[in-house]
Amino acid sequence: MTDSSKRQVQRIKREIRQVQNAVNRSLESMMVHKQLLKGSLFQWSRRCGKPSCHCSMGEKHETWVFSNPSSENITLRRLYLSEEDLKRFLAPGISYKRFRQERASIIKDQERLRTLLKELEDKLLIVPPHSQKEEPR
Repeated sequence: MTDSSKRQVQRIKREIRQVQNAVNRSLESMMVHKQLLKGSLFQWSRRCGKPSCHCSMGEKHETWVFSNPSSENITLRRLYLSEEDLKRFLAPGISYKRFRQERASIIKDQERLRTLLKELEDKLLIVPPHSQKEEPR
């Protein structure tokens, strides 16, 4: 194996370790979540329509909403949240988003790992010398 090939093998091994460490960090991060809430939490601004309400002058009502597509059809379900519900659902909603990001990162890292392992195999593979055909006796 040439010096250049040895350096390439060392580089590939180093990168494999880095990807492996990244996967391990992502897995550790995923394990801390206690509850996940699939969907979106967002603040909704609206007017109630009462002529004497402050929202008729331009200041809208702020409401927290949870939404996610229903499994039965494509329509979006919205659930208006009280302050108590918001406190209960905010952390699991954030955890779900982080969990999915870490999951996507692991999938991407696994693809990179597959590529690196193929490169390592190609560099380490030795090819036997061509054998000469022996003449029959």
